[in-house]
Amino acid sequence: EINCHGCKSNKVRCSFAEELCAIRKCNIEKSTSHCAACDEYKCDQLKKVIESAPLIGEALKALR
Repeated sequence: EINCHGCKSNKVRCSFAEELCAIRKCNIEKSTSHCAACDEYKCDQLKKVIESAPLIGEALKALR
């Protein structure tokens, strides 16, 4: 279980989120405020995350 506060949050992140999270890296590289603001929303990578964590999908849907 990962306690994610969002890709650009300044809150404490576990080492996975800081170093390995592909979603976070992508978000930072594209300079989007979050995945819901991305032109490629719902990319294959994000779809996989939403499959395993549906609450993330609901939160992003609300941001759209």
